[in-house]
Amino acid sequence: NLTDAMARIVFPIIMADVNYTILAGQYVDNPNSQYWYVRQDIDVNGVSIKASAGTIAAAYWRVSGYAA
Repeated sequence: NLTDAMARIVFPIIMADVNYTILAGQYVDNPNSQYWYVRQDIDVNGVSIKASAGTIAAAYWRVSGYAA
């Protein structure tokens, strides 16, 4: 669970650079009161996400780009 805290997503494959696309979503009980966002501290190894309110039980993500 992610509750108003940072979480790091580490990619299983290192990207060639930071010019990749992140598609992500969340599973929540009440989508009107809970959301999260990708932080600016992205790098070739992963990204950080943060919940802004409430608790996020699970999230899914996909990255498209070139591997290193």
